[in-house]
Amino acid sequence: MLRLVHEKGSCRDDAHVASVIDGYDDSTVRRLRAFVERHVPRCPPDVDRGAHEVEVARFHRAPPPMFMAIARIDAVWVHDGLLDARDYKTGAPFVEEVREDAGARLQAWILARYASTRGLTLRLRYECLAAGVADDPDPFEPDAEDLEAITEEIRTVVEAMWIEERDGDWRGVADAEVCGWCSYRSTCRDSAAVPADPGTDAGD
Repeated sequence: MLRLVHEKGSCRDDAHVASVIDGYDDSTVRRLRAFVERHVPRCPPDVDRGAHEVEVARFHRAPPPMFMAIARIDAVWVHDGLLDARDYKTGAPFVEEVREDAGARLQAWILARYASTRGLTLRLRYECLAAGVADDPDPFEPDAEDLEAITEEIRTVVEAMWIEERDGDWRGVADAEVCGWCSYRSTCRDSAAVPADPGTDAGD
């Protein structure tokens, strides 16, 4: 919904927001409007460019093992020398600092390469848009030491997965809800997606 709001106009334009969420029942409209209202103070007013629901990838070669990591980012804006990445949350904060979340560390590691090649500072922020949430977790601006530690963290996890795969002990999540969003569901032996749709997989 926020993607549609930003792609077609401004989240600060009440008439435009109403046109995007029009058609839902009254309670849903009220809930969506409240999400937008809580987002507006957090939204950068002037950006050079931006995108929503972006899938980004980063390949790691050495030290082994080699692997490809992929993340989907709710929103990315470039402004004021920042690569400003946002993850929208509809629940209460579950960490005090974004860096505490393993998923955020993976997102930051993937995005860092894009920020670096463009001469931008990466900032990853969680927007907690649930009612009654006063403060978001502290944003994460990883430095070189952070990224080195995250590289080793991810590499160690992948290495353990490779060992389990070699020994025949590796098992995928096999959860229909999770697998349904995975780009590799048609090639994963443990996929629980029903039905698998290879036509939408990343490899096709």
